[in-house]
Amino acid sequence: MSSLPPDIGPLPPRPTDTHKGRQGHLLIVGGSRGLSGAVILCARAALRAGAGLVTAALPRTQALPFDVACPEAMSIPLPEGAEGGATAEGVAHLATAIERADALVIGPGLGRGEGADALFRSLLSRYNGPHLIDADGLWHLARADALLRAGAADRVLTPHDGEFGRLRETLGQPADTRERECALFARTVPGVLVRKGAGTRIVEGERCVVNETGNPGLASGGTGDVLAGVIGALLARGEAPFAAARRGAWLHGRAGDLARDRLGEESMIATDVVEALPRAFGAPGESSPDG
Repeated sequence: MSSLPPDIGPLPPRPTDTHKGRQGHLLIVGGSRGLSGAVILCARAALRAGAGLVTAALPRTQALPFDVACPEAMSIPLPEGAEGGATAEGVAHLATAIERADALVIGPGLGRGEGADALFRSLLSRYNGPHLIDADGLWHLARADALLRAGAADRVLTPHDGEFGRLRETLGQPADTRERECALFARTVPGVLVRKGAGTRIVEGERCVVNETGNPGLASGGTGDVLAGVIGALLARGEAPFAAARRGAWLHGRAGDLARDRLGEESMIATDVVEALPRAFGAPGESSPDG
């Protein structure tokens, strides 16, 4: 299958006089010692998903490796704590970036130290635009019942089953089938839920769509960071959260299917999914997903 489902529809064509400032500016906050690859994968995926500008904020010792690995993006070095992650003081370094960003992704490789937790809470209290929380961001969110329940309508959460279980336990909700767990969660927590796994579910209120692309080869470290980057880019480009999550999940799974067809399920890795995104979007050499 290569065509987008009818409920997604094609992206509007780029105006001939457009420029990078009109294609969305995504801010990614994450990274810590040993986990900077998560931010790199997220940023690369966001750029491949059409974001005009990508800025990554990460601990200062991780900024140079990021710049080398992802020269098309910008970086903001943040104060670094003893555990190798960012600290709450980092928010002061993000004031300008917060104002300029069209969307935010927070969590990839962020770390679980107290400094990262303080940064996470402070940043969410100051940023009012569309945002996606993933990975370690979800770990911090699961420790903050009030923050979880008081989310905004333009928030996207992208947990795998383990991360979802922690969020569910924070809310005091019982274990049940995936369908019922997601439905109860969506009635309690504002925003869009993207519950990753076989048959990824995209849920908002009473709406629920099960994604049909993807394969077991996506069970590999870093593929979730790629998904966060794709959805984040679509948010930054102006898509509504549910539409961005729906399109992003489909494109991510489609890229995974293309990587599988080339490399097999056993050998494909997250970087292969990033490299397959142009064809998932309909680049020459692959039938367009819009037709």
